[in-house]
Amino acid sequence: MKKPQLVIFDSDGLMINTEFLWKKAYEEVAEMYNAPIIKDEFFTKAIGLANIEFKNLVEECLYMYDNRQEMVEKIREKGFALIEEKTECMPGIIELLDYLDEEKIMKAVATTTPKDHAELRLKKAGLFDRFPYIVCGDQIKRRKPYPDCYLTVIEHMNVKAEDALVLEDSVYGVEAAYNAKIPCIMVPSVQKPGPKQEKEAMMIVDSLFDVLDYLKSL
Repeated sequence: MKKPQLVIFDSDGLMINTEFLWKKAYEEVAEMYNAPIIKDEFFTKAIGLANIEFKNLVEECLYMYDNRQEMVEKIREKGFALIEEKTECMPGIIELLDYLDEEKIMKAVATTTPKDHAELRLKKAGLFDRFPYIVCGDQIKRRKPYPDCYLTVIEHMNVKAEDALVLEDSVYGVEAAYNAKIPCIMVPSVQKPGPKQEKEAMMIVDSLFDVLDYLKSL
């Protein structure tokens, strides 16, 4: 691959530590209600889901609990409280953004998170002003794993798919990049890659520092 003209970043879990904070919220609620499925199967499947899909998952995974809506509200309460208190950048993001600026490589964000939450988190992490263009989940018709957010970005930035690079931490995000025919590097956070992601991602690395090293080698 040649050096990209544009790097498109996911937000939660890739640039900001929110996925780890949500994981902690799920774990605390699982212990509170003595419901281990909340921190295991339910959490794994819930990452990156839209509202309707999430509601369906609640009924699918937690049908045996009459108080499942109470559990979900408690997860949201704890998750948002943790994010408000402990939003931090993921290792390597500042160094990577600085390098892209030095190389005059364009940057953008494509996230499934709604605009108000996404912008607030990016601002709290000190990253909002680093990006000239941000596409959020409530600004597109179909969220990841559909390619809409990434196609919107490359159209707006006037860059061909093969000249862009997506950075993702989630399986839905990798699939969305693959469906958009944009090369993708996966930097897993709480969601571990499987055979599907090994096929769809051009590379799976441990951190954004590895992405930086790779770009410097091109």
